[in-house]
Amino acid sequence: MTHQIFFIRHGKVSLPYKSHAEMPFKILYKLGSGQLNPSIDLAFTQNLVDNFVSTLPKSENISVIASPSQRCRDTAKLLSETIDSQFGKKVSVTVSDALQEVHFDLKKLYPEALAEEVIDISDLNFRVLSGMMTGTVETIDSAKARVKEVFSLIDTQPSGIVICVAHDFILRVVQVAIKNNGTHNLLETKVNGYVQGFETDSDYQDFKIIE
Repeated sequence: MTHQIFFIRHGKVSLPYKSHAEMPFKILYKLGSGQLNPSIDLAFTQNLVDNFVSTLPKSENISVIASPSQRCRDTAKLLSETIDSQFGKKVSVTVSDALQEVHFDLKKLYPEALAEEVIDISDLNFRVLSGMMTGTVETIDSAKARVKEVFSLIDTQPSGIVICVAHDFILRVVQVAIKNNGTHNLLETKVNGYVQGFETDSDYQDFKIIE
């Protein structure tokens, strides 16, 4: 099958914060551990989805694959509805455990943190990405194995556009797995904003940032 593949992060979660960077430690911990599984802010995310969908090329087939988290499934549903509205095309949505976020225990990464403390998001990124290489969180090899599952699932989709909706850290692993992405170092991968990410081809040779 020949595919044009888009990997994007989910929409903004329906919590009273502008982004993850403003969330206190206890909220980030609950998100990371799955104790908190919020939906998305529909009004905010709709604008981002409209902008993304407006840039998609014409295609007979469009498929969406999403992480099982509520925020990713909600984003996939919004994508499906928006594509149907703009292009008149029905979109199949598949949920895959392989697209779950990288597994890490925030309390182990920040044993000294206070519940209401706001963690510096750059430092959090560094600790998680470094931990993937040292084994203090889910290892890079484990995450890469899941990415290979995603690639295999993409191969089963009809020729056309495939949109994968996932989380920032697992998307960074995908970036490293793409052949000509410009980096093989997790610490050099880009931060993915809401409904942002990158585009690649069926051979995972090309890499183009989506903003």
